[in-house]
Amino acid sequence: MYKYIGIILILFFLSGCGASKQNILTNTIKIKQTNMKLFSRDFVDNQIMDAKFTCDGGHTRPHLTWSDIPVTTKFLALAMFDPDAPGDGFLHWLVVNLPPQNTELNSEDVLPTGAVQIKNDAGKFEYHGPCPPSGVHRYQFTLYALDTADIIPKDYNDFLNIINGHVIDSVMLTGLYERK
Repeated sequence: MYKYIGIILILFFLSGCGASKQNILTNTIKIKQTNMKLFSRDFVDNQIMDAKFTCDGGHTRPHLTWSDIPVTTKFLALAMFDPDAPGDGFLHWLVVNLPPQNTELNSEDVLPTGAVQIKNDAGKFEYHGPCPPSGVHRYQFTLYALDTADIIPKDYNDFLNIINGHVIDSVMLTGLYERK
């Protein structure tokens, strides 16, 4: 009998061993301090985003501004992730190597020199607006202050692995969206 209990326990633990993007994001990224602020003039935290920032409105980037960046920051990274998407969630946008003196991105702004957009889960190197298949989804804009120089990850999982141990501070702003 103990043999079967052991096998069941092993199978139970193995079934949960696959590291999802969300688990890596929430469980392994160590934050040294939490003082940064992230805002948008286009939506309020945990409120519905206007359709113009979604697949229903042309994938226009929302305005984002931030403050209180730690002085030891070498680069910033900005990710937009939907943890409610099927599977491991959906990366909509990832920008790395943002200069720390940059404090804002407007919808129409060209990215600052040196900033690089990484391929999102739609297979594009640009902002991909919310487009939930059903129900209300959360779109988490996370700004990371990093203590490391230039990084060029191949994808979101690689990004999360690279920044692990290099995040000085981070802040999240969440927009909500449901298709009509």
